[in-house]
Amino acid sequence: MAPFSGVPVGDLLPENDPILDARIRNRIIDERDRKNGEKRKEDRYLVRGNGKKFTLNELEKGRWRLFGIDLQGSQKRPRFEARSLEEAINIAEGILFGPQVDPSALPIADVFVKWREQLTCSEATKKEYWDGVQRACDWFDENQLFLWKDLRLEHLQSYSNQLSGKRYSKRYVQILCKPVRQCARWAARNWPDHFRNWTEGVVITGREESSYAAGRGYLSFEQLLGFLKWLEENDHWNILPGVALQGLCACRLRETVRLKWENVDLESRTVTIEGQVKNVQSIRRLPLPQAVWKVLEAGPRDGDRVLDKYQGPERYKTYGRQVRRLLQRWDPECRIEPKGLRRTLPSEAIRGGWAGYALERYLGHSAQGITEKHYVAASGVELVDLLRRQVVEKVDGALETVVGSGSPDPVNVIPLPTRGMDRKKVQKKCSEKDKKVVSANPNSQKP
Repeated sequence: MAPFSGVPVGDLLPENDPILDARIRNRIIDERDRKNGEKRKEDRYLVRGNGKKFTLNELEKGRWRLFGIDLQGSQKRPRFEARSLEEAINIAEGILFGPQVDPSALPIADVFVKWREQLTCSEATKKEYWDGVQRACDWFDENQLFLWKDLRLEHLQSYSNQLSGKRYSKRYVQILCKPVRQCARWAARNWPDHFRNWTEGVVITGREESSYAAGRGYLSFEQLLGFLKWLEENDHWNILPGVALQGLCACRLRETVRLKWENVDLESRTVTIEGQVKNVQSIRRLPLPQAVWKVLEAGPRDGDRVLDKYQGPERYKTYGRQVRRLLQRWDPECRIEPKGLRRTLPSEAIRGGWAGYALERYLGHSAQGITEKHYVAASGVELVDLLRRQVVEKVDGALETVVGSGSPDPVNVIPLPTRGMDRKKVQKKCSEKDKKVVSANPNSQKP
């Protein structure tokens, strides 16, 4: 930490005292005023400067107590021993602000480590940031850059241009450069006398994408039911409940993997989704479509979680790889990523004309308009009933349209392409079955 600025005040530390070194002499140390002239039981000192301050109480000769707030915002009140006020100040600085270091000599890697210690995001987000940090540090090493003070805007510009040259999308280049830019801003605020934000003004380029969902597609209700049926026939119960929750309830991939059986109420046909979403604690209670309820009711219970097979910090990626693998086996031409199953419900809702406030609440999106933020008071049981009427009943109705109401006749179930099947043969087979259905029903009308 840089020395406190200022000059000594009062006769507590005389300016010409030869015992005091320059470091102590450059601090402001004020003795607190005594109230009503009463003698205090202990001597108190306020140490301040450089935007930081703390209080030292001398309990008795050689014993001190510190009152202050550290860099993480936590209040510290430790007791310690020191032979003099100078030694007590040095110990207090070490407790609150860490050991004294010269920022101008900090290596790049050390600055990234100190920045990571100050992050308040989840461990998963820290890991994603750290992947970008490691890639950037490798580039800095290749270009003989080792100290943070040597970094300039031109270096980040060259680094981002090199990433763009690899045909990465602009969004991905921004993700890789994001931890570098955040760390530069943090270092400039933490050591204002030594560093500045050298990343300001960088222009990031890359392969343009028209929108987030451009070219990504989604599985329709018809296709999703076909995939669920294929999973059931091939006994893939390790992911079947997750696919049903993602596709028909629009649960996020992480919400699906960490869902516990204690949060599933089969009697009331609801599920409680809770946990952190983008570093914010979220909880919502969702009524279940009939198809999802049947899957959860028939699914095995091998542990505390619905998807208990996937454990450990890598369980989200393991589940995602398994979903991707089975999607490719079900339909080799399918290009839906694992988290893309969540796009089924909102896409079908927009096509069906029943997207709105209830769907946004069902998806777990935050309120956007003034009306939603300040005037809509639906909550608790009332909100669950609203979601059941305006979302779940719509989903059940759309699924019945696909497979027919009640126990569907096999000829009414349209088979979807599976591995090794030719699409033209499947379409021809579907058209023949449609003709049989029309001829078997004399009351049916031609379209």
